[in-house]
Amino acid sequence: MTKLDGNKLTESVEDIRQFNFSVLRSATLLHWIGYGLLVLTVFDVVETLIPPNFMNPAWELQTIGALVERVPVPLLGLALVFYGERHGRERWEVLVVKVLSWLALVLGVLYFLLIPLGIINTVRINKQASTQITTQVNRGMTQFQQVKDALEKVNTEAEMEKLLASLSSEGRTPDINNSQELER
Repeated sequence: MTKLDGNKLTESVEDIRQFNFSVLRSATLLHWIGYGLLVLTVFDVVETLIPPNFMNPAWELQTIGALVERVPVPLLGLALVFYGERHGRERWEVLVVKVLSWLALVLGVLYFLLIPLGIINTVRINKQASTQITTQVNRGMTQFQQVKDALEKVNTEAEMEKLLASLSSEGRTPDINNSQELER
């Protein structure tokens, strides 16, 4: 090997080393950005879960939707934290990355468990809505039957006006001028 080849080789090694150091500095910055995103995610999740209203299917379904809607931020934060594996990390950071990797696994399993909860809550909301609609229809049918029964008992104009006045909540009743209008 000549001296010229040795100098070129040394320059190339030095260039690669400088590039490696610049990537390592960038990776450290990316790690800190990832940690920041994860901290913001924690605040966002706490804000979503408070005040808790467990056993209310509407709140649970809305909360599941809000949590799923916010998934990209922690995923990006975890990707930035995990970037570069163990290279250039402090001792404390290696432990934090291990804990975060296990936490990511647990959260992934919890997100999969939200699927059956969402289905159950959808069924519960559907049953509540059906019950509420049935109750309103029954109440309306009862009122209709009461009005029909009262209408069948009406014989005079005065009784019709009294019935119409009692039915109208705003006091707007039609004027009945003669007995022909009563029979319509």
